[in-house]
Amino acid sequence: MKDISKLIISNKIILILVVINLCSSFASFYIAFKSHFPDSLTYWLMAEGIMNGRFSSWYFLDTFYPETIRTPGYPLFLALCRSIIDSEVFVKIIQFSLYLFSLLLALKLVMFLCKSNKTNLILFLILTGINIQIPFYSGYLSSEITSIFLTILFTYILITKKQNSLNAIFLGLVGGLLFLMRPAF
Repeated sequence: MKDISKLIISNKIILILVVINLCSSFASFYIAFKSHFPDSLTYWLMAEGIMNGRFSSWYFLDTFYPETIRTPGYPLFLALCRSIIDSEVFVKIIQFSLYLFSLLLALKLVMFLCKSNKTNLILFLILTGINIQIPFYSGYLSSEITSIFLTILFTYILITKKQNSLNAIFLGLVGGLLFLMRPAF
């Protein structure tokens, strides 16, 4: 009976921490949603340049100036999103969804690595609940969230899935996307 009560208490704690995570994530996203990332206009114009056949945020000038600092992954992601719905709001919602999916994958990864130990799961939820920086990026037009998502996806597949040719190909594709998507430092 004592073990069942401990299990119920730990499940309630986990549920409370998941709710705290969701609340802090939504709050961080909302705060960032109202502000602008310094590079957001450059990324947006690069996506527009790609949609016009040029990899440049200066595509509209008579003289073509190709982009030399940034990788094409995130502008391609923006161009794809813009081809569906041409709106910053849509892109930010997609990014927030990627953040939530990243959180879910990371949670599943922790559960896989620490099957019988709920203390690690609780610690993970506490740390992600107070870390507002990562969900904050989902409200910006920046490549950080897509890079974080791809990193966690890569790690999740590498650790939790059995090693075979199909998973190796998928890991190669995810790794390549991650390389193209990475932020410029």
